[in-house]
Amino acid sequence: MLERIEAVVPEFEEAGRKTQRRAGKAIAEDAWEAGSILRTQIQKDIESARLNARELVNEVHRANKRSIRIRWVAVSLICIVVFFLLGCSIARML
Repeated sequence: MLERIEAVVPEFEEAGRKTQRRAGKAIAEDAWEAGSILRTQIQKDIESARLNARELVNEVHRANKRSIRIRWVAVSLICIVVFFLLGCSIARML
């Protein structure tokens, strides 16, 4: 009986090593696949963030353009009124 056990122990150890190798390969493949999925998702998130940033920059640019236009319109109207009043006062002097 002892001889049978001694004969089976190396086979059992070899079967254990084979199982560990297979499990290691399976874990490595799963890790590789998970890493690949993670990289893909990160790339999608980066692209989404880039698009959102571009939209925000465009909105800020439009808002700044609009305020600059309003400022120039206001300055132009003030200049028109000043010139009109100067013209009226010069006309009264003559």
